[in-house]
Amino acid sequence: MQLELITTIGKDFDQVEMEFGSVLNLGSSIDIKYAYGIAANQSRTVAGYISRVGAGTQTVTGCAAAIQNAERTVDADLNNFATMASLATVNCSAQLKVKLDGTAPGTYKAGFVVGNANNLLDVGLLNSGMVLKTYDADGIELESSSLSALLGLNLLPDGRSLVSFQATKPFSFVSIERTGTVTVLDNMQLYYGLGVASTTVIPRVLSNFDDGTGRYKTSQNGILCALSCGVTKPENAAGSDNNSAATINTLVGVGSSTTLRLDLNGAGANVADPPGRAGNRAGVVIGNSSLLDVNLLNNATITTYKVDGTVLETARGSSLLSLNLLPDGRRTVSFNTTQDFYKVGITLTNLLSVASNTDVYYAFADDSNGQINIINPAGPLPVSLTSFAVRRVASTGAALVTWATASEVNSASFVVERSANPIDGFVAVGQVAAAGSSTTPRSYSLPDNGAALQTATLYYRLRQLDADGTAHLSPVAVLAAGLVKTSFSIYPNPATAGTQQVTISATADLSAGYSVSVYSTMGQLLSTRVVSSEGAAAPLTVSTTGLATGVYHVVLRDATGQSLSTQRLQVAN
Repeated sequence: MQLELITTIGKDFDQVEMEFGSVLNLGSSIDIKYAYGIAANQSRTVAGYISRVGAGTQTVTGCAAAIQNAERTVDADLNNFATMASLATVNCSAQLKVKLDGTAPGTYKAGFVVGNANNLLDVGLLNSGMVLKTYDADGIELESSSLSALLGLNLLPDGRSLVSFQATKPFSFVSIERTGTVTVLDNMQLYYGLGVASTTVIPRVLSNFDDGTGRYKTSQNGILCALSCGVTKPENAAGSDNNSAATINTLVGVGSSTTLRLDLNGAGANVADPPGRAGNRAGVVIGNSSLLDVNLLNNATITTYKVDGTVLETARGSSLLSLNLLPDGRRTVSFNTTQDFYKVGITLTNLLSVASNTDVYYAFADDSNGQINIINPAGPLPVSLTSFAVRRVASTGAALVTWATASEVNSASFVVERSANPIDGFVAVGQVAAAGSSTTPRSYSLPDNGAALQTATLYYRLRQLDADGTAHLSPVAVLAAGLVKTSFSIYPNPATAGTQQVTISATADLSAGYSVSVYSTMGQLLSTRVVSSEGAAAPLTVSTTGLATGVYHVVLRDATGQSLSTQRLQVAN
């Protein structure tokens, strides 16, 4: 176990001392492994408003017994909490309404920070009969959200969760409500209500290489495997698709164990630049485990390694390991490190008489054991953003990004940025000139045709640029995953056999990595043309060289290899 204290700023030290009193039993001993001094993980600051304005600014309606110690959700101590009492045998609805310490803009998320004794909250919470609402300064209801499609669940660094929805109107109160007999809400802890600009993405290093081959090692009972013994598709856990898993197949028999060790991406050019830093959390994301939560921590060991694979630290059991549920239902098993590291491994030991299979998606190192500080905005921004949203255009599959401002001061432009994974950053997809200075409401929009080629969830934000070059970021808007609406045409068709170039015209811009393949009527692949990053904006052509007269199938695929659309090409003399 780790025994530690947080030192005072300015009190540098080069020695650490432990002192034991007379509490040890005669003949007992304690092994001391090493002392350490590590930098604290950085806190992330988020603009927002919290319900910390004092007693009398909270109300409970309905079944008052269902919410205990409601006054704790509005005091200054953000570690205090109210509790949704266990009323499993009573059909009892109740609502807790709290006042924020300011009025949150309509672009903020509204919600509550919640938790429970075991820090185990998952997406089932969003389908539990919970309702969130916002109110204006007079307490008049504005908006309500109860559907899981609208509610969001974000895991916070301290093991708590933020349950929220995207508001569209400024609000001063938020409420949380339980409807009827909902046992999943029993004993849930309610820390405080809030209106927050965003939930800051936690910097994270993953085992996500373009090619996972050679980025892992497997072993059974401590003996290194020549192949992937005991682990099915281990390269998946080291590859770039974080939704593709390796599977650890623990052997039948007492004491048998299987280990999967994964390299972390992001190491520098030399061994002095490790991807995982002392103080970071190190762990793996798992799913589909037949081990119950109560047994998982006792059957799992997380290990960190040097660059050459030498073991650095190991953690096992509930005294060191922590188990958290992610919003997508998967779990993280992790511990807080004290030494820099390059690799992370998980060992599963089967102490039962049955085999167990556990999916491992990826290893990680991050700062999520730090803190998030929510502070009131320092002052009004040059642009008063009243709305920001994105929706998919049904006819084309493209995204339409819209936003509105109430006023602008020295505003130069808006840059729309998109990301498939906010952890990896955002890229600009378009820019719109701003009004400069205006005191009247204005509306803007920008289409993103590239979204038509994406089937995964996409994230958008605005980068608002002032006349002096200062940039301000908006909250993030989410475009749900959708079906590809892209099609293409071929010209000329029929084409002439020989050397004629056939032009491919798609209904959306083709991004780098997309491909066009030509097949015979028997399904034989004849040619493939891939869109390069340099030629993504140029017309895509396919040559008829070597094609005999007849009918061919031309298939358009995205960068993941998924088929988007198919056309018939006729080749004539």
